[in-house]
Amino acid sequence: MTQTSTNNYREIGPITRLQIQRQSLKQPLEPQPGQRRSPERFYDPRHILAADALWLADGVATVAHGADYVLDVHAAAHPESRNRGNGNMLSVGFTSHYAQMRERFAPHITDGIAGENILVATNEHFALEDVAAGIAVRTADGALLNFGEVTVAAPCVEFSRFCLDDRYADPRPTSDALRFLDGGMRGFYAYVSAGLPTMLRIGDTLLARE
Repeated sequence: MTQTSTNNYREIGPITRLQIQRQSLKQPLEPQPGQRRSPERFYDPRHILAADALWLADGVATVAHGADYVLDVHAAAHPESRNRGNGNMLSVGFTSHYAQMRERFAPHITDGIAGENILVATNEHFALEDVAAGIAVRTADGALLNFGEVTVAAPCVEFSRFCLDDRYADPRPTSDALRFLDGGMRGFYAYVSAGLPTMLRIGDTLLARE
């Protein structure tokens, strides 16, 4: 990363959580007895791994167990990779969105449970137009890491049913949950095209380009 002016940015808030998904959070689900059609998978957050720092290179890894690196499942090098090119390299979420999800659903929607890599503390709500111009992270030493190509992290059926606390939820409440979680409520994907490799840490600050 390089020292860069932040005159065109405004501060959103500090990073309060960094994490990866060690494996897919969608796991096989036993069908309901007597049902012709039943959900095939359910959302399982047990494979989320939090850390104090996130190492960014060609993919995403977090330092765990000393010097060992554990790859995020969205990294191209992961043996069960869910990488879709640059489009889902990193994901960003906001504590304010989690507060809204808890109000809509239930207390089990804890901060970070959606599996985003970077969680930012803020009281604001963000739609795509608020971050589409670009976001960046300012580190403790003043360096700036620019993120580009910000897109909505669209919610999946499995996470929507998790929010409803019902793995076999009917289509109508599931569709209502999907609509509520879309548009950035679930978070955003972002791609880092320069400044790698680098390390992000708890306490670094997220900025939005104005």
